[in-house]
Amino acid sequence: MYSTKFQNSNSDNDIISIFPDILNRSNLSVSTNASLFQIATFFAIGPNIYANGIVVTDRFSNHTKSTKENNSTEDNTNDESVVGIVGGKDVILNIINPQLFEPKSYYPACLYEKKGINIMRKIVNDEIVGINTTLNEILEIFRRTKFAFIPIIESIKVDNRDGNALFHKLKGVLTVRDFLRLFIDTKINMNVKSIKKYEINNIETIKNSHVSRISSDLISVREDEFLKDAISLMINKGVRNLGIIDNNSKFSGIINDRDIVEFLLNPALRVIAGCNQDSINTGESNSNNDSKILDEVKIKNNVEISSVREIDENMLIKKAAELLLDSTNPYLVLKGGGRIVTPWDIVMKDII
Repeated sequence: MYSTKFQNSNSDNDIISIFPDILNRSNLSVSTNASLFQIATFFAIGPNIYANGIVVTDRFSNHTKSTKENNSTEDNTNDESVVGIVGGKDVILNIINPQLFEPKSYYPACLYEKKGINIMRKIVNDEIVGINTTLNEILEIFRRTKFAFIPIIESIKVDNRDGNALFHKLKGVLTVRDFLRLFIDTKINMNVKSIKKYEINNIETIKNSHVSRISSDLISVREDEFLKDAISLMINKGVRNLGIIDNNSKFSGIINDRDIVEFLLNPALRVIAGCNQDSINTGESNSNNDSKILDEVKIKNNVEISSVREIDENMLIKKAAELLLDSTNPYLVLKGGGRIVTPWDIVMKDII
């Protein structure tokens, strides 16, 4: 029978009630055997495929039949069960270690030797989300994990040789960006009785307040900084975006984890690291060359600095939310370059 977590929930605030079209979207997933290079590519190819995260699945081959609520049987031997997720930070930290310089595998051999199973964040029981999970529960998972991306799963009990097991069928994905619609779409808002401590009238008040209230400090580095120092700062501060300033302290743009992944996949970087195909095939260890990946690279002229969408600090939150729903605007910068607004700022600062 089906055993979907939170299946007893019958709330006007569950996923399917608020986002009824979410299960119709295409889902980006890879197998546990996918190479790090394949996974990283999804983060590096730009806004054409905007990946907040990637679902990792594994072939569920230890059973032959699954028991359904209607007592019928279905052969699931070819199905994939969700086992984890991967984010841009996970990709970066599995290619390089900007603090210790102790690579486990010669670069870029790691791009092909490391697999999804090696770099994913495993889905644990208290992070399993079903279609009846409430928005409050999902937001709490976002807050606890600091990972604003989660797969929606239908957990099915199945009979196998070892007894009962759970098969996690992927139904969809949800990101913090999806919650931006709550600050825009009146029809959605009418369906939401409450989110955390806020009733719907409070959300209406939030929508019409200024973005300056929820904006965050934009941590910046100079364009002639070494990339290794920029990555260390990004990781230690727990941010995805870094502002870039020139030698005159003038703000010139932003680099984020996607820009860094794109740089690390650049074939020209392999020349810097002194790589060749033979060393990749043999798995030769060469930590000195690995260190060159960052030791000899500065941000300027190596990593593409993204242009930004600048907004006035008095822009209403509902307008900012509308702009951020467009994947070509992963963030907004307040004029002057000192403050930034992201989907996380709008959703998590107001609701949690």
